Amino acid sequence: MGGNVPLGYDASEGRLVINPVEAETVRHIFALYREFGCVRRVKEEADRLGLQTKRRVAASGIERGGKPFSRGHLYKLLSNPIYAGQIVHKGQLYLGQHPALIDDETWTAVRDRLAANAGDHRHKVKSAEPSLLAGLLVDTRGERLTPSHAVKKGRRYRYYVSASLITEAGTDRAQGQRLAAREIEEAVITILVDALSSPARLLARRSASPSARTSASGFPGGLYRDRHGLPQVVDRDDQRITGE
Repeated sequence: MGGNVPLGYDASEGRLVINPVEAETVRHIFALYREFGCVRRVKEEADRLGLQTKRRVAASGIERGGKPFSRGHLYKLLSNPIYAGQIVHKGQLYLGQHPALIDDETWTAVRDRLAANAGDHRHKVKSAEPSLLAGLLVDTRGERLTPSHAVKKGRRYRYYVSASLITEAGTDRAQGQRLAAREIEEAVITILVDALSSPARLLARRSASPSARTSASGFPGGLYRDRHGLPQVVDRDDQRITGE
């Protein structure tokens, strides 16, 4: 067997055999997750109980491991099908030749709970930062702008992107705009607050022609891009432009 031997097993003649002491640690962690349903709570309890990672001795004689579990380590352990007697080969699960440490019921319950919690987390992220203008923006060609995001150094950045930049990505036909979501949303909110605080201004905006309500940059209702490409708020009563 190649790679590191997982916690709960030892290698013997190219096969995995159960390490009784470590196997109890693995079963305990699975039992804790079934009880709490939360990796953070599992880590807290594992730390309290003094549960530790596998100890390994390198060829140089240096000992590694034997430390408290990190949350990442716990996620990896709980989602490892090897503990259910399975192996992964080319993305597919197969029955392994090694003994399982947990029963099928426990494996299925933990797997399903992990998947459900991951889905809840993604929903919370989207709910915490909803795309307020989804379906309402178009670019200068009248093409709808679609909510999108990118993650850089662990930080999530939201955008509104022309549909062609998504559907025609990587081709010469990919043209359109990509706007920073927070900036344009704040600009629109500023316009709405300003309009709603003055009914006269709101009526004036509604009676304006479509061409008057759309700037040269394609932004609806009083938005303008300055020479740096940043959205600006246009006060049509006195034609002042205020940056966000």
